Amino acid sequence: FEADAVWFREHWGARPIDELADLPVSDDPVHNLVLEVLSTLIDCSINAGTRYASVVTMKTVVESIRHGNARVSPFCYVSHAVTVAREHEDFATAHEFGALGLRLNEEVLQDSTLLCKLRNMYGGFVSFLALPLLEGAELLERGYHDGLESGDLPFAGYNAGNRLRLLVASGMELSAAWENLQRSLAQTLEVRSTPAYDLCGVSGGFI
Repeated sequence: FEADAVWFREHWGARPIDELADLPVSDDPVHNLVLEVLSTLIDCSINAGTRYASVVTMKTVVESIRHGNARVSPFCYVSHAVTVAREHEDFATAHEFGALGLRLNEEVLQDSTLLCKLRNMYGGFVSFLALPLLEGAELLERGYHDGLESGDLPFAGYNAGNRLRLLVASGMELSAAWENLQRSLAQTLEVRSTPAYDLCGVSGGFI
């Protein structure tokens, strides 16, 4: 991690994080494949709660700067936001990376199959660093339906589970929270996501 972090500081310096969206889009199949492989490690490494996640996400940022943005770069940037917030507590930078991932996909790459993952990671773990909890919950609702449309059912379930978590944390009235618990449980059953169903159960324990 430290070697890549030093490289990032030396080669990107104080330039705005948002300008990473202006990097050229890579047409190098080897680089694109490397990022695809690294992106498959992100979810499990973040869930494991170890510093391994920051090693993986920092590597994806450096590789994107070196060779250009790839199809999965938006997911990599939003995931890096999660590790920056969780492991380094640099919340301002974390939100910049999260917003970068959304903007890159929306304005440049326009890959609808990534929307479910992006909204889950940003809405569930980054948005509340700068936005009200209910705005994050709205993004997660959209992410759930994105997952149904794209066939990304595991992440559709995560969107449903994380949406409930934010709604409960927002302090909504208990009867409304109970109704949303039942709705979220039904959604996670619809997509057959046992981890997301269990997450809803944890949130339900606070209602």
